[in-house]
Amino acid sequence: TQLGVITATAAAVCFFSGPGQPFSLGSFTKPTAEELGLSKSQISTLYMLGSLAAGCCLSGTGFCLDEYGRWKQQQNIQAVQHRLLSFSSLSRSLSLSVCLS
Repeated sequence: TQLGVITATAAAVCFFSGPGQPFSLGSFTKPTAEELGLSKSQISTLYMLGSLAAGCCLSGTGFCLDEYGRWKQQQNIQAVQHRLLSFSSLSRSLSLSVCLS
């Protein structure tokens, strides 16, 4: 029964926190769609896929947190964030160089 209580609590937290993110990001939807040339439904689909990917990563993060400890997991997350930001910068500079040539 303890697992049922934990599951119900987690489901309630997900349900009640869900409307907050899309509402706060809604002001950026139109400019983002215009700049990328996407429709609102495409933006919503990408947001959904990003949320799903983040949710899938959470279970792996929780396992690694239990297995390797907080400090090691924090270092791993920071390393992944650094690589993603570096890739983002690289892809932006490549797209700028293609546009300028």
